[in-house]
Amino acid sequence: MTARQKIRKRFSLLLGNCNVYFCLKPKSRQNPIEKLRTATDHYFLYNQAAVIRIPVKMVVFFCWPLIAVRLAIRHYVLFGTVVKLEYGIGMFQQFTQLLSLAWLEFIHPRYYYQYRLFDKTRMQKRSAYLFHRRNQSLFMALNGFVSGELINNKEKFAEFCLKNDLPTPKTLALFENGNMAIKVAAELWQKKDIVIKPINGHMGRDIQFGYAEGNGSYRYRGKTSTVEELLQQIALDSAGEPFLAQERLYNHPELYPLSNEYLASIRIVTFLGQDNALAFLAAYIGLPYDAITVSNEGRDFPLDLATGKILARPLHPIMPDYKKELTEASQLAVGNTLPYWQQAKELVCKAHRLMPDYFSLGWDIAITANGPVILETNIGWDTDSIQYFHDLPLGDTEFVRCAVARLNSLK
Repeated sequence: MTARQKIRKRFSLLLGNCNVYFCLKPKSRQNPIEKLRTATDHYFLYNQAAVIRIPVKMVVFFCWPLIAVRLAIRHYVLFGTVVKLEYGIGMFQQFTQLLSLAWLEFIHPRYYYQYRLFDKTRMQKRSAYLFHRRNQSLFMALNGFVSGELINNKEKFAEFCLKNDLPTPKTLALFENGNMAIKVAAELWQKKDIVIKPINGHMGRDIQFGYAEGNGSYRYRGKTSTVEELLQQIALDSAGEPFLAQERLYNHPELYPLSNEYLASIRIVTFLGQDNALAFLAAYIGLPYDAITVSNEGRDFPLDLATGKILARPLHPIMPDYKKELTEASQLAVGNTLPYWQQAKELVCKAHRLMPDYFSLGWDIAITANGPVILETNIGWDTDSIQYFHDLPLGDTEFVRCAVARLNSLK
């Protein structure tokens, strides 16, 4: 990535996600969530030279009012009519509130509808939300700027799990710079479907499947090929980015009615609570449907931490067609209890204890017929999803107070 691309990326993140609190002088007295917001903005440009930080602050400060108008209009057009019809909030009132929140409190217009801030009770609780969509820099700070190589590199993470007896998908082969390294003899897995992933991928990016068709042939990217041809093709693809091939996992039979044939995944967020005791923040499940192959793009539902029961998710004003589709999915999913739930919680606790330098991690777990399996873990888990699915502002949780204490201890 060139220097120009890096600068453009940072401007894009700043202008698109409303990270502008650092333009203002922090209050002398702040509640925990305000301290966390301030820390988020402070660490956002932490590694940048002052010659870059200062002009970026100035540009964002003066450009945000105009950008806010564009974003307000965009979300107003998408959701304004629905809110008026379903909640009786006037169009003029919505637009003025959108601009007021954006200009005076730097709250991105998306959150006005996502967290239903047009409701008076929710509007009063707006200060309890962590409104930043991307908090990677904050999580880096919470984790003491410990290198994320172990977590971000799927090959190294799989080796770590194998070494520590943590169930994870078996790595079959590695591909890098046009070369391949076979970990398991092809004749031992050529009758099984496989998953091909970028070693440094995230959010389900560029995941492909090799479907075993028998007689040593695979269907990959719409074409049928032999195992040798398949391996050569993946090796060619790895010239630009390294890949690994893992065995494909399948859902527990009790999950079959809730999803399509592809793997559902569970996100469980853990953190170090008081006296460094491991604690759970929240959990939710992603269910692929129709032609979707990765859970990141599926339907998400919150989970009850104590029981693993699938809960109903809030429905912020959304398009009628998708709302109908999501309502039908809710009728199938909500109320079901996940198998092996306590074992899944024990598994992520065991794994997190093996990584004591990390304050908080978001674990992706699959539930198979043989029990829970760790797919990966994430330093920067999605705060938006946790707050939205559980209708739970982070400011109302123990996580925020422990996070602030952690930052203070790290100085």
